[in-house]
Amino acid sequence: MRSPLSFRARVTALAIGMGLLMSVLFAGAVVLITEHYEHVLVRALLQDQADAWAERLSHDPHAVLPTSGRQRAHLRPLGGSGNIPAHLANLAPGVHEAEGQRDGLHVGVFDTSAGRIYLEIDLRDVEALERYLLATLLAVVAIGALLSGLLGWWLARSATRPLRRLADAVERLDTTPQATDLAAALPRDELGRVARAIDGYQRRLLTAQDAERAF
Repeated sequence: MRSPLSFRARVTALAIGMGLLMSVLFAGAVVLITEHYEHVLVRALLQDQADAWAERLSHDPHAVLPTSGRQRAHLRPLGGSGNIPAHLANLAPGVHEAEGQRDGLHVGVFDTSAGRIYLEIDLRDVEALERYLLATLLAVVAIGALLSGLLGWWLARSATRPLRRLADAVERLDTTPQATDLAAALPRDELGRVARAIDGYQRRLLTAQDAERAF
């Protein structure tokens, strides 16, 4: 089935698709790496703080954990229950993004020598930066698709220019057979092969005409 689109339009559409695919893959990779980096960084930060608080509590069991500002800490002593907020009580050890809480709140749960320590840290600034990064990546995807389309259109135009010249030369041929050398103006590629085939066909027609006249 013949495509309703011209060759140039098909090449342009293919280039847009390839550019869009590569841009989306790049954006996805950046997002995944950023999320992983954030998780590793937050985990290392909270783990160090949990270890520091555990060491401090081992020397001063009555040390007061931070309960305001960007960070809050809660302690469940070994063998005790502690005053743990309901949204933290069932969390397993590890780093979590607090669901149902304010945006950017991360929770680290760590088992230490002083007991289970819950550390809440507010990373709203980091979340805002991630949203900015996502918006930038969406712009990159759109610009990448646009540039790919322009490049595809230019490549298709450049690729079809020799073909158009060959077609014009064939259209100018007389109805009577004549020797041609269309291949001389073209490189020895697929298009040059077409030109050589036309030249050969013209020579065969001329030879057949000469043979008919001799007969």
